[in-house]
Amino acid sequence: PFILSGQIERLPPQALNAIVDNYATTPQLVRRLGEIFMSLRLSPGEFDIDRVLSTCRRHHLWRTFARVWLSMGDPLAPITSTIAAAKASLRQGSGNTSAQDGGDTQETTVSASSLVLFGDETAEVVVFDYLDMVIRGRYYPDGKAILPQQRAEKYSTLISELLFPPIDTSQPPPGGIEDTFATLLALAELSTDRLLLLLKHVLNDPFVDYINIIVKPTSGRNSRASERSLRRASQVKSFIQIVVDTIFILARAVYLDGCLALTRRQVGLLSSYAIALYTTRFPLVFLKDETVVEWADILLHLDDASTRSEREYAFEMILRLNPPQSYADYIDSARAAGFFR
Repeated sequence: PFILSGQIERLPPQALNAIVDNYATTPQLVRRLGEIFMSLRLSPGEFDIDRVLSTCRRHHLWRTFARVWLSMGDPLAPITSTIAAAKASLRQGSGNTSAQDGGDTQETTVSASSLVLFGDETAEVVVFDYLDMVIRGRYYPDGKAILPQQRAEKYSTLISELLFPPIDTSQPPPGGIEDTFATLLALAELSTDRLLLLLKHVLNDPFVDYINIIVKPTSGRNSRASERSLRRASQVKSFIQIVVDTIFILARAVYLDGCLALTRRQVGLLSSYAIALYTTRFPLVFLKDETVVEWADILLHLDDASTRSEREYAFEMILRLNPPQSYADYIDSARAAGFFR
């Protein structure tokens, strides 16, 4: 009770290890163990990091797991681990096996049914909540501002570059679509709806205006000699511009190149959202004319009935911002797509 009330904020490693040993026997005690971890100040060097992290993995205390990593100054480690756990849970239909522990094979002493009690601790919930807070310059899970400001911007930029790698959009991704955007695609696989809610919340926060990402020009083997001979300057893009550019790359890869990284429904939802960003944030978000035409074509010809209304609305917004020379050119395509509004 003294820990949970905040009267005791730190424990020596020996005492913390004893609590771990004694509170890992029943679901109720594991729940209380998570509450104890969340109440303590777990500063690097003052506790057995490996022991706490392995305990969090074993008992699926993902909130504490993310908090500990962030307190150690590593904002990326919780993302990869919780995504791996959430994907394993998605594949298996439940999060109750130690296979999702990322290699931790120690015996689990808590029954599988105990996870029903831990809705706010599931890896999927934690990873989206964690991203939402840290990208917006806040500590997870209490939401307090990360100070100093430079640290908050550093953490936010690191995560932004993990989700939306700053690549030169004039060239194909050097590592392929699946490898280059592995983290973003994994989040879309877990829940496209949660991903969209995350982006909407983040992009409405003034903090992201501080996030500018440097995009270096590609110098791959596909570059022409004349291009390589010219030292093109790196570009600095805003977070919102990187988001829109990335979604276009993914949409084009699925629609034109037959990439299976996303379903057509996912492309329809993400494209509609990105077009809404472009049309409502222009000229903060800029797209070349040929990109706009190509994206309009994707919206028209993407064969997915479940996103027809979203795609139709996005298509209307494109025409309002970029009126074509002749609307008649789109009549047949719009009719075929079911865009009758």
